[in-house]
Amino acid sequence: SSGSGAYIQYQWGAPKTIGSMYIHANTCNNSACSHSGRTFESGDVQYLNGSTWTTATSFSGKDGGFEINFNPPLNTSGLRVMNAQAGGCGQTSNTMIYEWKVRSGQNCGQ
Repeated sequence: SSGSGAYIQYQWGAPKTIGSMYIHANTCNNSACSHSGRTFESGDVQYLNGSTWTTATSFSGKDGGFEINFNPPLNTSGLRVMNAQAGGCGQTSNTMIYEWKVRSGQNCGQ
């Protein structure tokens, strides 16, 4: 699902250095299997700061694949995208994500 409170999350047993993340999501132009509009348009990127989720950045207006860099890099045992929102081209629910990469470096692209 998508909207207020919907999220995707990574959690590790020990802290990791996170310099960037890349999300490959559905696009507005994908009409196969009625997936049009199931984009990952917006959300709040949060990390675990001790035992508290802290917002690092937010994004909006996305369609397809996109990268977010963290400067300075995050040192955390958890990363999530909270309030994951689909939309932008019709359907506004059921965000479709194909892959989510988290890296220690920045500007890594796909």
